[in-house]
Amino acid sequence: MISLKTLMIRNIARILVVAFCFLPNVLPLPRKKMVAFGGSGPYDHTRITRLALERFAERTGLAVRADCSQMLIHGSVISDSERTAYIEELHCDNNIMRCAKKLHELKHLAIHEPDPPRFYYHAGQALHLVQDFYSHTNWAETFRFTYLLAPIESFKDLPPPEDLQTGVFPDPLQINYEAAFRCLLVPEDKWNRFIPGATHGCLNKDTNRSVRGMRAVQDGFGMTYHELAAEYAIRHSVDLLEHLRSHSIVMNTCLIPDKLSLGCNQSINELLQ
Repeated sequence: MISLKTLMIRNIARILVVAFCFLPNVLPLPRKKMVAFGGSGPYDHTRITRLALERFAERTGLAVRADCSQMLIHGSVISDSERTAYIEELHCDNNIMRCAKKLHELKHLAIHEPDPPRFYYHAGQALHLVQDFYSHTNWAETFRFTYLLAPIESFKDLPPPEDLQTGVFPDPLQINYEAAFRCLLVPEDKWNRFIPGATHGCLNKDTNRSVRGMRAVQDGFGMTYHELAAEYAIRHSVDLLEHLRSHSIVMNTCLIPDKLSLGCNQSINELLQ
């Protein structure tokens, strides 16, 4: 027989989980769209993509024209629109292998697309997916300040490492409250291990106000896990932009020598934000 005290503790735990972790993610019913790097930030998809474009120019000496930059930035947030917000693989939720397959598909579509609007659409969605990977999984918690980028596409053919996981975005009527509550109590030094029942609400680092995103990284001089995930997202976005430069005709039509831009691209992009 379960004691009255045990039942009360379990009920309190369930209430805390719903109030503190899940309600922001599942309301309004039946489901809320899966948004990462948004809300209060300070890093959102717009800022991450803009910073990636700036670093791309610094690394390659080639600036992406302001009009093209704006289209890529808009493309990177379109996955959070009502039409695509519920497509799990676009946000690296629930299944890493499906996410990897989607990234491979989007990159293939982008580099072979001759029509600029559709190129920006596919390339932007690929940027969004790459950025969400670091917000929704425990990759940043595992590799921390090594800044080792994830070989995301390789996971389409090979199972990801056993301790790498993405949070489950649950149906609000099928939440395993006890497992979810235990996830919130796991100490930081175990965040690089697989946590049974870990949910999106427990793992995501989309803002400095999310449960895990707000935590300061040990030995990180005040950097939060949200900011660490954003740094990974920026670096991987730069690599993706370089891949597009190497394989896409449309991308190359957008490039001009950075010195000739005289800083205008950056000023225009900042003005338009």
